[in-house]
Amino acid sequence: NLFGPVPAGISSLTLLRIVNLRECPFSGPLPSVENATALEKIDLHGCNFASEIPPAWFQDLRQLTLLDLSGNALFGRLPLNIP
Repeated sequence: NLFGPVPAGISSLTLLRIVNLRECPFSGPLPSVENATALEKIDLHGCNFASEIPPAWFQDLRQLTLLDLSGNALFGRLPLNIP
């Protein structure tokens, strides 16, 4: 079973297209994905993340078509214009 924080190295996976950790028992802050600019889908529904939604996530994720952060203890605002 996977648990604890998502490894920081996920951000260095620049060709990563899909992150599907739906209902995995991860915890802590959301993982950094700023450098994973090929991401198309991020599904973190039902994990145990508790942190602010990092605004930097959305600066370079121009391929992003699906984002599910529901079922977590997140706070903050999503940008009005996600590229």
